[in-house]
Order: sequence, then C-alpha cells, then structure tokens
Amino acid sequence: FRKKGIGKKLTQSLLDSTGNQSAILRTSENNIKAISLYQKIGFQKLPVVQEVSQMRTNGETVSDRRVFYIFKKNYDSQI
Repeated sequence: FRKKGIGKKLTQSLLDSTGNQSAILRTSENNIKAISLYQKIGFQKLPVVQEVSQMRTNGETVSDRRVFYIFKKNYDSQI
C-alpha cells in the first residue's frame, strides 16, 4: 500500500484533529522515506540530534542517530 497517500492523509488528519498549533516528532536519520513524507506535510528539521543505543533480541547492541522535526500551523520558517 505504499505510495498511495495513505500515510500522508493519516498524518494530516491527526495534525488537524488535535487542535494543537504544533507537533514535534523524532525519527531515525536513515528513515529517508518517512522524512520525505514529513517534509511534504510541512515539518521542518530542528537542529537537534540524539544518539540512541538499543539491544536487539539476539543480544547485539546497535546505535542510531535520531533527528527531530517540528510542524507548526502557519509556520514562518523562523526557528
């Protein structure tokens, strides 16, 4: 079901239904498809990076960098 606009519609519906003027999200910097979707909706990248380590079920520890994005209704690109 990829590339059919479902994720975009769901995310926009969630943003519209909350009544909040802004939202912040965190995702892996390697999650290019999700980041592209967020940017199309109007999320702007924040200058914040978080290093995350987690243990897999096989005992292996992996690290990842997370990036943050903000959405503001009537966003004026001034962060």
